[in-house]
Amino acid sequence: MSAAGWVWGGILAALGLLAALWSGFEVRGILSRRQGDTFSEWIRPWAKRHPWLFRWLCVVVPAAVGVVGAWLPGHILG
Repeated sequence: MSAAGWVWGGILAALGLLAALWSGFEVRGILSRRQGDTFSEWIRPWAKRHPWLFRWLCVVVPAAVGVVGAWLPGHILG
Protein backbone atom coordinates (compact mmCIF):
# COMPACT_ATOMS: atom_id res chain seq x y z
CA MET A 1 0.00 0.00 0.00
CA SER A 2 1.24 3.48 -0.80
CA ALA A 3 1.96 6.15 1.79
CA ALA A 4 -1.17 8.04 0.73
CA GLY A 5 -3.22 4.88 1.27
CA TRP A 6 -1.89 4.56 4.80
CA VAL A 7 -2.63 8.23 5.52
CA TRP A 8 -6.20 8.06 4.20
CA GLY A 9 -6.75 4.74 5.94
CA GLY A 10 -5.57 6.23 9.21
CA ILE A 11 -7.80 9.28 8.81
CA LEU A 12 -10.85 7.14 8.05
CA ALA A 13 -10.06 4.78 10.93
CA ALA A 14 -9.71 7.72 13.33
CA LEU A 15 -13.04 9.17 12.19
CA GLY A 16 -14.72 5.79 12.62
CA LEU A 17 -13.26 5.40 16.10
CA LEU A 18 -14.40 8.92 17.02
CA ALA A 19 -17.95 8.18 15.80
CA ALA A 20 -18.03 4.90 17.74
CA LEU A 21 -16.79 6.54 20.94
CA TRP A 22 -19.26 9.41 20.63
CA SER A 23 -22.11 6.95 20.05
CA GLY A 24 -21.10 4.95 23.11
CA PHE A 25 -20.96 8.01 25.34
CA GLU A 26 -24.29 9.27 23.99
CA VAL A 27 -26.02 5.92 24.64
CA ARG A 28 -24.57 5.84 28.14
CA GLY A 29 -25.79 9.40 28.70
CA ILE A 30 -29.28 8.61 27.42
CA LEU A 31 -29.58 5.55 29.66
CA SER A 32 -28.31 7.31 32.79
CA ARG A 33 -30.55 9.50 34.88
CA ARG A 34 -27.92 12.15 35.56
CA GLN A 35 -28.32 15.63 34.11
CA GLY A 36 -25.62 16.78 31.70
CA ASP A 37 -24.64 13.36 30.38
CA THR A 38 -25.90 13.68 26.78
CA PHE A 39 -24.19 15.78 24.11
CA SER A 40 -27.07 18.25 23.87
CA GLU A 41 -27.13 18.74 27.64
CA TRP A 42 -23.39 19.23 27.65
CA ILE A 43 -23.24 21.64 24.69
CA ARG A 44 -26.24 23.80 25.68
CA PRO A 45 -24.40 25.93 28.32
CA TRP A 46 -21.47 26.46 25.93
CA ALA A 47 -23.83 27.48 23.12
CA LYS A 48 -25.52 30.00 25.41
CA ARG A 49 -22.14 31.52 26.31
CA HIS A 50 -20.99 31.66 22.65
CA PRO A 51 -24.17 32.04 20.56
CA TRP A 52 -22.51 33.56 17.46
CA LEU A 53 -19.82 30.89 17.30
CA PHE A 54 -22.40 28.15 17.84
CA ARG A 55 -24.64 29.49 15.05
CA TRP A 56 -21.65 29.88 12.75
CA LEU A 57 -20.60 26.28 13.38
CA CYS A 58 -24.18 25.08 12.79
CA VAL A 59 -24.03 26.64 9.31
CA VAL A 60 -20.42 26.03 8.28
CA VAL A 61 -19.99 22.39 9.36
CA PRO A 62 -23.09 21.03 7.55
CA ALA A 63 -22.28 23.17 4.50
CA ALA A 64 -18.74 21.77 4.36
CA VAL A 65 -20.02 18.21 4.71
CA GLY A 66 -22.53 18.87 1.93
CA VAL A 67 -19.92 20.32 -0.40
CA VAL A 68 -17.56 17.40 0.16
CA GLY A 69 -20.45 14.95 -0.14
CA ALA A 70 -21.47 16.43 -3.47
CA TRP A 71 -17.93 16.68 -4.83
CA LEU A 72 -16.43 13.39 -3.65
CA PRO A 73 -18.47 10.85 -5.68
CA GLY A 74 -17.74 12.73 -8.91
CA HIS A 75 -14.09 12.99 -7.99
CA ILE A 76 -13.77 9.29 -7.19
CA LEU A 77 -15.92 7.94 -10.02
CA GLY A 78 -15.24 10.59 -12.64
